[in-house]
Amino acid sequence: MIAAVCITRNAEETLPRALDSVAPYVDLIVALMAGESTDRTEDILVDYGTCYEKAEWQDDFALARNQAFDVARRAGATWAILFDSDDIVCSGDNLRGLVAKLETAGASGAYLRIVFGNLRYYQKRVFNLTRPGKWICRVHEVYTSDAGDMWPQSPECEILHIRGLERQTPNRNMQIFEKWMAEAPQEWDARTYYNYGNELYWHGKWMDAARIYGISVALPQWKDERYFAHIRRGECYMEIQAWQAAWKELMDAAQIKPTWKDAYLRLSRLYFKMGLYALALGTSEFAEKQAIPDTIHPINHAVYKEQKIWDDKARKLLAQRSG
Repeated sequence: MIAAVCITRNAEETLPRALDSVAPYVDLIVALMAGESTDRTEDILVDYGTCYEKAEWQDDFALARNQAFDVARRAGATWAILFDSDDIVCSGDNLRGLVAKLETAGASGAYLRIVFGNLRYYQKRVFNLTRPGKWICRVHEVYTSDAGDMWPQSPECEILHIRGLERQTPNRNMQIFEKWMAEAPQEWDARTYYNYGNELYWHGKWMDAARIYGISVALPQWKDERYFAHIRRGECYMEIQAWQAAWKELMDAAQIKPTWKDAYLRLSRLYFKMGLYALALGTSEFAEKQAIPDTIHPINHAVYKEQKIWDDKARKLLAQRSG
């Protein structure tokens, strides 16, 4: 039995769209109401015949996801596709075929591609619920299972993540991180510091973010994540015009993944900001010959789309200077 599983609360704007995208392709829809809703979310779950339970929200996404999976198991589900209330599951008619392939291969689940604006990344979204595994980390949670488990990247389904017009708690993740740090800093690893750094980065707290990224890269870390941590740290330094520090971080990234283009594009923009337009153009030309990162890590395709604008500005300013 395949279940579509989500945690939800105050999601009346986007939840029907999400349910419509997945309901025809599964045997059961399972939801955990993580806290009390003040809108029609519960009525919508009833209308769609959802198997749902309520639980107190404890500022812990991993706990809520584990609870939701427990609801699915009690309902008899053996496989789950995880969706959020602001997701749209595309090509859901391929889901049963994907599960059949995973069972034949003995896989524990699959990564699906997520499209969120200009971001492209992979997440574990299909799960064999008969295999041991659990969610960890209170925010930016991750699913852990046996090291030998198979988790292929599957092109059969794709998920569009489209937020509604109303964001109820824009500082929610930041607040969870800060509470978590105060209560259990011993649980933090390089990945946790990296994700906390991202929250600070998105809030424009450049020096705080740079400091946290520095902690992250000093700890044992997955190479792809280390690469992007150095890039983000370099961008923070660029924001405060600490050019030398930014250059060092971007060069550190380039040494980790010398055939990936992202670090070189940021170096090109760093040279532009420093007024080194010829060097910016040369670095951009070199970056164009490198590869888009092959990783499950989020890739911001806006960086590639915008590069022509930066190059055109550099050519114009270089021409003005020489004229």
